[in-house]
Amino acid sequence: MSGCPWKVSALGALLELAGLRAELQFDRPQEGWTAVEVDGERLTGAGLMGIEAPTFSAGESPRLIDSFVRGGDLVLAYDETPAWPIRVDATFSAAAAEAPLLAAFDLLVSVRTSLLNSRPAMAVRSRVPAEEILVFADPDGDRLEPVNAGRSYVVESSLPVVYRLPGGRFSYLEAAYPGQLHRLEASVSPPGDLAEVRHPLFFESLEKGVILRAWLRGVFAARRADLAVARSVYKSLAAEPPPLAS
Repeated sequence: MSGCPWKVSALGALLELAGLRAELQFDRPQEGWTAVEVDGERLTGAGLMGIEAPTFSAGESPRLIDSFVRGGDLVLAYDETPAWPIRVDATFSAAAAEAPLLAAFDLLVSVRTSLLNSRPAMAVRSRVPAEEILVFADPDGDRLEPVNAGRSYVVESSLPVVYRLPGGRFSYLEAAYPGQLHRLEASVSPPGDLAEVRHPLFFESLEKGVILRAWLRGVFAARRADLAVARSVYKSLAAEPPPLAS
């Protein structure tokens, strides 16, 4: 990757990388990366890797206590509150990729608490306009589950999800580090066939002095090779050392 893909202000960040453009508002982390453009085409209604937590609900501004760029990473830190005493750290990294990939970006979410014991349950959600959404039913992608409008799909899995974007040129692929996530929830809502996938996180209790982490990867790729890319992305994640709890 040449240069830094992040432009950061007091209010948010802009990602510009290899035909991918997106914006993040720091006071709305639950909306994720919005105003998403892929090769100049806007993905209407898209919100990638929004961080859903009890203190990030509508009408309440989360307390951002730090934001900075470190190398190729964008690092954000949100303070715990009396209502939900969990600190959330989010680290985004991004890199250009060779065809058939366009670009890839990761989200590493970490949680900690100052209490002796707490419940850190939260989720990461992506919403993408899609002509088709496919969920891998096995790691090799030999079995695919389509998610149709009006249907909800829930699976105890961290396997890849493939969103085939309008226009037939590109797909967006999203996968989680194997073993880190316990459930994947997918649905498609008309009009506009806006696909949504939620990754619930951190079902276990959290004690003071412990850090829990979860890792997700999003990739934009040519549609003609999206299934092969999804398999490769999942296998590359599985081969990485885990983001271990501290």
